[in-house]
Amino acid sequence: MRKRNVVLTGLPRGGTTLACHLLNKLPDTVALHEPISPGKFVGLEDEAVLDGVEQFFGRMRRMIRRRGVAFSKPIKGRITGQGGTCR
Repeated sequence: MRKRNVVLTGLPRGGTTLACHLLNKLPDTVALHEPISPGKFVGLEDEAVLDGVEQFFGRMRRMIRRRGVAFSKPIKGRITGQGGTCR
């Protein structure tokens, strides 16, 4: 299996939720909606940020394989795109 990490960012109302929804329709692809708290890496050097994001992706992959779930940001108690596939 070939692992690829893609970080998709954008401004509010910029289409990232739609992109998440569409990416989740691809085989062997999981798009997480705002899984990392924005302030998590404040003040860290670039290399430390990249390492932290890479470690996060690894933890989410393991969680998905082992438990079938991953972290995502709920809005009003629901996962954005629910009824679609964003997780």
